[in-house]
Order: sequence, then C-alpha cells, then structure tokens
Amino acid sequence: MAVDHVIRDGLPWRRGHLPERAECWRDLSTIDGDLITRAEWQVTYDEYTALRESYRVAGMRVPSSVRRPNICRTCWETCEAEPSWERNPIGFLRRQVHLRFTAVKSLRNEAEEQQTRQELWALAQLAERHRREFDALVNEMSLGYRRDNAEV
Repeated sequence: MAVDHVIRDGLPWRRGHLPERAECWRDLSTIDGDLITRAEWQVTYDEYTALRESYRVAGMRVPSSVRRPNICRTCWETCEAEPSWERNPIGFLRRQVHLRFTAVKSLRNEAEEQQTRQELWALAQLAERHRREFDALVNEMSLGYRRDNAEV
C-alpha cells in the first residue's frame, strides 16, 4: 500500500520552481503514493489531533480504528518538528541552509549554494534600492501582520 508524502517547501522567492523532494528527502519522481502540500498536511494533522483529543477529554481510550493518516512517518514527524516559512521564517531558513549546505554531504550542491548566496545578496540589494517601500512593509508587519502566527 503506497503512502502519501509531503512536498518539501522551498525558499519562498523560488515558488515558481518545481519542488524536488519530499519532507523525508525522497526524490519526488520516485514516490508511488500521492503528494500533498504542507498546508494539506496541516489540515490532516489538525483533524487527527482534534479527534484524538476529543477522546482524551471525554476520558475515553482512543479506539484502534482511529489511526494516523496514511502519510510517510518521516514526512509526518518532520512536519511536526520543523518550522515552516509562514510560522517561523528564521527557523525555516536555518533548517534549509543547515540541511542543504552543511549537514548532508550527499545533498550538497555547489551550484545551488552559489545560487542561494546570490539570491540573498539580491534580496539585500532590492531592500536597499527600494528602501522606503521596504521600510513601510517592515513597519506594516511590525503592526501585527504575521506576528500573531510567529513561533518564538
């Protein structure tokens, strides 16, 4: 029986690029099951945990028929443990850089590392060239946009 896998989010400024890997680091082209987004996983996770919690609150044992959805265990646990861009951009970037460029030597790619370095420099240049617009956006965000969803 094929299990579903969660598509690994890439850097947000690369959203037009096709994803390559699942959260378990499997190449997407080798996966037999369905592919779901992290947002779809979050909905499934919320429904599953709410159901389990309803049994717990009622003082009942969770029946064996309430099983975790048929999603790759590594994908599931990675999504539970690791930050998303939307919830914690600093943690997300830390994870992306650490896994891709330092921790997993077999995944290290000099061309991608150089591309990421250039993209970060380009983002800094864009902020500098459009300073008023950038500062206004930062100010807007500091007034509450996204802050309510941020993890500390």
